[in-house]
Amino acid sequence: VPADAAAFKLKGDLSAESDEPVPLDLTGVAPEKCKPILKLTKTGATPADNVDLTIAAKCQRKGGGTLVVSGVEWADIETAAADRGLIKKWMNNLGLVKP
Repeated sequence: VPADAAAFKLKGDLSAESDEPVPLDLTGVAPEKCKPILKLTKTGATPADNVDLTIAAKCQRKGGGTLVVSGVEWADIETAAADRGLIKKWMNNLGLVKP
C-alpha cells in the first residue's frame, strides 16, 4: 500500500499509449484463478460516481506457474517520494523477481 495514496498515479508520458490504461474484466474468471493486484480509481463527477478499474492481475496457470497481466506500463507509475522502490517491492512480493 502506498504511503501517500493520493500521490500514486500514472504519469501518462512514457509512450503514446500511456495515457490510456487498459482495464481488465475478470468477471468471467474464477476468483481462485486470477486476483486483481492493482486498481486505479476513475474519478467521477462526485465520489459516488468513482469507479475502481482493475489494471493488473495475477493468475495461476493451469500447467503451473504464474501469469501477470497488466493494462499499464509499470514504468509509467508515479509514486510519492515516500514510496520510492514500491514497484520493486510489489514485484518481489508477487514472486516475479528475486530480492
